Amino acid sequence: MTLPSANEVECIMGLTDFDTVWLDPISIEFVSYTGEETMVFKNALGHEVKFEPLYGALKHSFYNDEFEIPCMGGDTNYYEFNRDQFAVSKKCEALNLQFFLNVYTQYSYPMPLFFDQFSLLLHTPTMDQIIDTAISVRVVTSLKGNGELLDLYPNFTDTYKFTPDTTLLQVNFHNVYFSTKSGMDLLPSLFYTKELGMVAFQDLDGMMWVLDRIE
Repeated sequence: MTLPSANEVECIMGLTDFDTVWLDPISIEFVSYTGEETMVFKNALGHEVKFEPLYGALKHSFYNDEFEIPCMGGDTNYYEFNRDQFAVSKKCEALNLQFFLNVYTQYSYPMPLFFDQFSLLLHTPTMDQIIDTAISVRVVTSLKGNGELLDLYPNFTDTYKFTPDTTLLQVNFHNVYFSTKSGMDLLPSLFYTKELGMVAFQDLDGMMWVLDRIE
């Protein structure tokens, strides 16, 4: 299957309202926090840092979203839906880092097909609304039966790496989703499991920190 052009998308009169597009249960499994716990991490030297709640408890919300897609003859189709979403955030004062976790329904383009996505974003706080130190783990958690998305976008799910088992600073973890980056002023790596949440990361100095306990 190839990507359809605007001249191949049939035009629809008026606004198409999809109502609420709910997260699938398998996607909600990626939410590992109540939002009120404190995560304690250690490095190879035995030093400890803590990630504490940034904006309070885990939030379950519905956000009205609108989008548009070009269609035949230079016209435009208009759509709206209520996005089902879970969100939580934590901060580490010692390392000047914070993370935002979101699981939400999302739409595709140029066809109005829905899917669920998990996103964990770790970065330094920004003063200018531009996050340039970030690293993220993003997982398409459910295609909602829209398998054609894999045909339309061959790299659709290639936004993370996965390993069934790994050892980080002599601590074993299972079913780990992770991301790695290279370059100046970048966070080099980030590791996540559905069971424990963020289990490890490297800071801007390349120091590895591994989850020690949850308080």
